[in-house]
Amino acid sequence: MIDCVKFAEQAYTYRDSHIPYKELDCQAFVEKVLRDCGVSRNWRGSNHMWREALKWRGTYTEALVKYGCIPRGALLFTVKTDGGEKKRGYNDKDGNACHVGIFTGEGYGAMHSTTGGVQQARGDDRRWTHVGLLKDVDYHTDGLTDREMLEKILDYVKIISEVLKK
Repeated sequence: MIDCVKFAEQAYTYRDSHIPYKELDCQAFVEKVLRDCGVSRNWRGSNHMWREALKWRGTYTEALVKYGCIPRGALLFTVKTDGGEKKRGYNDKDGNACHVGIFTGEGYGAMHSTTGGVQQARGDDRRWTHVGLLKDVDYHTDGLTDREMLEKILDYVKIISEVLKK
């Protein structure tokens, strides 16, 4: 299991690479970052990832409600709900993921590969309609927002300080 921060930081290292899309499309980019972190996967595209690679998935808004933020290392998807699932070989109504990127954290946005090559985009760009948490990544969110996690850490620091004073 990969730590979400390590996964996000590895994705962010590609921010100035401009690797051309013909060498690394969006799905191959996610797989490369996973490989860099020691996990090998071989999906058939972002649509396959959308259906098979995730332990949780939902809309951008659902992720904000559930976690209080978009977790670092989450996959960001562009999902079209145009009813074309059957045409693409899926017998469900889960939409069709046509693009994927990796959320790298507050202020950094998302790393993804488009026709312009590997590049950075804003994490709140309207292209991203859905969020997914990979089965291979430990997001250690515990359902807490960043602020709640920080407050919890500060509480632990206070307790440790009191113990050390004694």
